[in-house]
Amino acid sequence: MTSAARRLDPDLELFRHHLPGFPAVPGVLLLADYAASLRTGDQPRPNIILTGVQFAEFVFPGESFSHRLTETGRVQIVAGDRLRCWFDDASSTSSPDRRRACADLDEQAAVRTVRPLRPQEFWFLPPQLRIDAEAGAARCRIDLRETVAALPYLRQTEGWELLVLIECLGNLALALQHATTSDDPLPPYVFAKFGELSLHAGEPYRNDPVIVETRLRRRGSILVWDGSVHDEHGGTVLLSVRNGVSTVRRSP
Repeated sequence: MTSAARRLDPDLELFRHHLPGFPAVPGVLLLADYAASLRTGDQPRPNIILTGVQFAEFVFPGESFSHRLTETGRVQIVAGDRLRCWFDDASSTSSPDRRRACADLDEQAAVRTVRPLRPQEFWFLPPQLRIDAEAGAARCRIDLRETVAALPYLRQTEGWELLVLIECLGNLALALQHATTSDDPLPPYVFAKFGELSLHAGEPYRNDPVIVETRLRRRGSILVWDGSVHDEHGGTVLLSVRNGVSTVRRSP
């Protein structure tokens, strides 16, 4: 089974900010497109658990891409005749991961002013972050309504909410890496794989502020991290990434 093809307009402002000088479709948008395909009519999106997410090759602006289900149940995202991304949909056999990435981060941990380590328009984080560099833990508050008001270009792209939240998790990993390295500026990192991505039913983060937090478990040219997004008051986990891997992008 293969989905209808989709392409992103090369003129979208998104491509000026994601990887400047190397326009490419953010891998998270490929996953968001698949998640959107699972919604039925006006019903809330169901719980979605994707495992073994591997970003193998970039999809470029203007390229048509689609997802297809193999005989083994694996979902493949293809563009042209090339495989760009793949994962297993474990939604029917697994429960969403409700563990917070940094539940033990002390509220007394230092609040640091961190300048954007990527283009301002693709950083998404507030100026001040709560960081425990030694423990590899970071946290901040995100309000998507404020984010899109400041960066209206996001509305041009379906799935921008997931894009912002997952990029925030990866950007917190960059902030933790920067806190313990002499590299300045940091080299460009990109997502390489997610061990598991859990998206919980519905999308309450559209209208209410959330807390995003990341635990960095490996530093260097290959970052390994866990991240979660939970509601501001009850602590209910709404989205999580386990064993996220960000790597330094190789020069084309």
